[in-house]
Amino acid sequence: AHLQESGIFETTPSSCRVLNVWYMPNKSLYVVYEIAFARASTAILTVRFVRDDEADQARRQSAGAFLELRARNAIAWLFPSDPRREEFALLTDIAAAGALRANAPASQTITAPARWQLLSYLPGERCALGYGGADGPLTVVGKAQKHAVETHRQLSKLWRNPDRGFDMAEPLAANGALGARWERFVPGTRIDKIDDSSLLQESVKRAMEGLANLHRLQLDDLPMRGMGDVHRRVTTKVACRVRSALPGLGPEADAFCQKLTDAMHQQPSRKIATLHGDFHTANILFDGTRPCFIDLDELAQGDPAYDIALFATRLLLTGLQMPNRMVAFASLAEAMPQIYRSTGGERIPEHVYAWYVAALLVGRQVKTCIRHYAPRLEETSRVLMDWANKTLDHGAF
Repeated sequence: AHLQESGIFETTPSSCRVLNVWYMPNKSLYVVYEIAFARASTAILTVRFVRDDEADQARRQSAGAFLELRARNAIAWLFPSDPRREEFALLTDIAAAGALRANAPASQTITAPARWQLLSYLPGERCALGYGGADGPLTVVGKAQKHAVETHRQLSKLWRNPDRGFDMAEPLAANGALGARWERFVPGTRIDKIDDSSLLQESVKRAMEGLANLHRLQLDDLPMRGMGDVHRRVTTKVACRVRSALPGLGPEADAFCQKLTDAMHQQPSRKIATLHGDFHTANILFDGTRPCFIDLDELAQGDPAYDIALFATRLLLTGLQMPNRMVAFASLAEAMPQIYRSTGGERIPEHVYAWYVAALLVGRQVKTCIRHYAPRLEETSRVLMDWANKTLDHGAF
């Protein structure tokens, strides 16, 4: 209704749907909408809701905002405009995107792009665009993100490694001035979208085999993501978000953090491996029998149990949203260390796996629910925290 009354569009919007929500309690709330028109292409609208005490400052900082919703202390803009990241607009320049072919090795053939498609967008922080022909599939992905050049360097080294043992997106080029990098688009089906139960089990086995190969590789200059780092993030940042967004769960979060701390002191020293760092269901694709790992931007060093537990806990969160698949996903989560071991991975002690599962059920999955303001937020978060507590109590999932 606000958009129709504002007259900011040449034609009247016909529909509006939420693409994503980015919520940090007591700090910021962004809602990204897709606006559709009867006779025009869709538009991506970002609305930032602000607190009373920061409304004036936000308006000054967002001079490019095209719309103010004063009754709601909100400002809005159309992607690719972004008050904090002007380079996002440069990524949508088709001619500039096509120029990356000049920076790529001669062996890499890239079709000249004719269109772009928004793949992901965190206002003021990062975005990913897919490029393709006028009517054909996407062929290239461009990402504006922190440490883009260093990430491109690491991924190029990984791409050239003959012992990799899994597919990945081919790195193409990077631009330090833009803080952007480009890679080849890879098609495929997300592992959690595989409906056939036997095919799903085989796919998980293939994914664990590829992950074990990644863990054995030696890459230099990777950040550490050890048990202490995971513990610190859960007990400080995530616990604070839980207390702010879900006050009713605050005491439970504090009690869980103490239990997590006590359990950490009982864990043995572990061999350090090269981690994917963001090994969840959306980042494991299949277009055949061999897995393709994408979004390798968070490569790190740490315990292999971290990657396995992150994958398992995201399966559990997905199961809460898809109850008909909960039993299958929970069974896989329970068996994950054994599947990993059977495909050549190191042995993961049950109580070590339990610690990481508990930590990541809260530190990643509850945090994800809050960050995107998930449906049934408090109910879902309470279930995840209950599972985390019981996993610690039993020393096993």
